[in-house]
Amino acid sequence: MTVVGISRSKQYSPGRESADAVIFEKVSMLLENQGVDVVRIPEEFVNSETFPTEIHIDAVFQMARSEDVQNELSRLDIPIINSVSAVRNCGRTEQIKLLGNRPFVPASVCLETTNGVPAEWNIFPCWVKRGDSHSVGKDDVCLAQNSEEASMIVAQMQERGIKNCILQKHVSGKLLKFYGVRGYGIVGSYYPTGADKFGNLQQCNDKIPDADIERVSTIAEESAEMLETDVYGGDLIVTEEGTLYLVDFNDWPSFGCCQDKAAKVIAELILNRI
Repeated sequence: MTVVGISRSKQYSPGRESADAVIFEKVSMLLENQGVDVVRIPEEFVNSETFPTEIHIDAVFQMARSEDVQNELSRLDIPIINSVSAVRNCGRTEQIKLLGNRPFVPASVCLETTNGVPAEWNIFPCWVKRGDSHSVGKDDVCLAQNSEEASMIVAQMQERGIKNCILQKHVSGKLLKFYGVRGYGIVGSYYPTGADKFGNLQQCNDKIPDADIERVSTIAEESAEMLETDVYGGDLIVTEEGTLYLVDFNDWPSFGCCQDKAAKVIAELILNRI
């Protein structure tokens, strides 16, 4: 049995290069322990010659995010975890298009940066987030206090070549990180007690009540189903009243402080899918 694993390019792992590499390697080694021949390929090296038709491959597991890689994978008729559609659906614009009407998503609007901030948008403060991918730079997610700030941020994104973005209502509360695998549910969740711009978390507090974990799992699994994403993670805001709002959903995160548990579930998922 031969499986190809595609690791994530560093440009899509700001502040998470090492952690992303670790979860990728843990999954690879668990598959090899089951007798699987794992061919590791960095995202940057995938091209039109990577998957020759005369070589049999049973499945692909990927952390890649570039559109070039997704185009190459879309030609294959084998199990791919996460699928091409999952990676594309987790881009912020597609994510809001698919999830934006759910009650657990803050008010949001998608827009082309060339058009600026819609006149009818009057929700401030709000977050301005690049829409074509997750954050790969410090200015990809910015808080705007008013229309003038929002317009300036959108204009700056346009100057950087970003074609679309989203505006999303700011929700006050406590950040909660979660990680999961579709069909298996949550494999880890915690309140980070310290983080930089790119989520380098210093400590984890996993004392989350079981009732809250159940609510988190419900939102996470519903989102994963709608986005067709098998291996996922995300951010929730928990308000003072206890309401949960989903503010980000990611395809194949680094799994923070639950990598061993996550790797076992992911490897099992890959084998079952084959």
